[in-house]
Amino acid sequence: MPDSYGHAKDFFNPNLADGSYNQTRGMKQFRNGSHSKPQPDDLVVIGASSRNGYGHLFIVTEVGSDYISFIQQNPGAKNPSRGKYRLSEIKGRWYIEQEAIQGWLRI
Repeated sequence: MPDSYGHAKDFFNPNLADGSYNQTRGMKQFRNGSHSKPQPDDLVVIGASSRNGYGHLFIVTEVGSDYISFIQQNPGAKNPSRGKYRLSEIKGRWYIEQEAIQGWLRI
């Protein structure tokens, strides 16, 4: 990754179009609500929230028809290091159903 610095929320560039190349991170970038379904090894970016101003990152480990499985570090005392989130397709767009998901990055 050309630039690995910054808070997790900064890994996603909101000014880029869905599917564009994020030069700062050296990865393609997809918005939550992309035509591109998440894939294993994608890096998912959670933006800042009222509970966490820095955002968070996790890695997709498995993708099913209606879920993704993930692994993460430093999840906090009330969150698991491994888990699942619901995945929905609405009018050809894919959404990870979790608060503040900005999107995912792919090598």
